[in-house]
Amino acid sequence: MASDGRNWLPIIIPVALIVIALPIVVVIALRTQDDDNETVTNGGQPTVAASPAGGGEGVVVTVSNFQFTPDEMSVERTKAVTFRNTSQSEHRIQVEGDDRELPLAAGATARWIASESGEFEFHCTIHPNQMQGTIAVP
Repeated sequence: MASDGRNWLPIIIPVALIVIALPIVVVIALRTQDDDNETVTNGGQPTVAASPAGGGEGVVVTVSNFQFTPDEMSVERTKAVTFRNTSQSEHRIQVEGDDRELPLAAGATARWIASESGEFEFHCTIHPNQMQGTIAVP
């Protein structure tokens, strides 16, 4: 009995879908990874960097259960405030005086560096009434 080629159809379609979808998934994953390392200074100019120049460690803020812990802190100028999202929800951190938000996917971290003295209010732009805090920079 001769084959007319239809026996391969159930195999070809799933393989074709995988070949098409795989590069798309890889690109999305790489773009998300880049966002996780974003650092924003309070001058509003973002820099993608694993360790910001002069930033060093300052304060780690845990984002969980729709709150910041701690929600009030003091950090030296040029030191980093690292936001670590331990929740399953996405958050976007906006620090007073910055033009950009810090995207914070579930499990991600983002850094904000104080480049000048002052008191800076911050909040989650997705949950602004629930998630607020203050950074004091002497």
